[in-house]
Formats: sequence, structure tokens, C-alpha cells
Amino acid sequence: MIEKMKQMVKDEKYCVLATALNNKPHCSLMAYTVDKECKNLYMVTSKDSDKYRNLQTNASVSLLIDTRASRKGESAKALTVKGRFSHIEDENTLSLVKEGLIERHPELAVFLNDNSSCVFSIEIDSFQLLDGFTNSYFASIN
Repeated sequence: MIEKMKQMVKDEKYCVLATALNNKPHCSLMAYTVDKECKNLYMVTSKDSDKYRNLQTNASVSLLIDTRASRKGESAKALTVKGRFSHIEDENTLSLVKEGLIERHPELAVFLNDNSSCVFSIEIDSFQLLDGFTNSYFASIN
């Protein structure tokens, strides 16, 4: 089942990122890309955003990836991904991640090259897949 969960992450292009600060949740629709092993998701945000301020203080996040838009006619699946935010320090990695984001989301090109943007990583800890209304599957990555 974990391979199906990873494939869903690879197939979809958008997620809802949930962050929190002082017990106040904040959700953001985000474009993302993922590494081959499906251990890290990569995104970009403005350094002057609520989500970025939240991530600086509380690195724990939850993501929701679903199939409503991409699989019309099939029952929707929803995947909750729990993970941890981190900056990308290595310049080579940062360059590769930017290339991957532009390849998958060309509309992000201008934003990715703006000095007020931060490209970051979410290291995946676990998946929980809801397939229909009653079938739930959990998998820990670590």
C-alpha cells in the first residue's frame, strides 16, 4: 500500500499545507515537486508570508493531497502527509529542486528567482490514505 501512496504523491501536483503558530492553524494551497524516493517534498513561498513565519517557529506540518481534480469519475482519495520543514542549505540541491519545480510548474519561474522567496523541503514522516469513506491505511516512513 505504501507504494500506492507514494505514487499518488508523485502523480498529483498540488497540496494543502497546514502550519500552525500558537495553536492557530493556517492552510495554504501549494504547488510541489517530490524526490524519486518520495521522502521529501519541495515547495516555494514568500519569506513575508504567514506560512513561512509559522514554519520558522514550528517545523511540524501536515499536507493534504487529493484526487478530486485529477481522477474525475473515480472515487476520490485523500492522502494526509505528516512531515517536518527544513531549509535547503546545499546550493547544488537547491538548484536541482528549482529545476524540478519549474519543470513541473513553469508558472513558478519568476517567483523562484525572487530574493524574497524561500525554497524549502518537507521531510515525510508518515502517510495516511483515505480511499472512499471507510478504507483508511497508515504507513510510517521512518
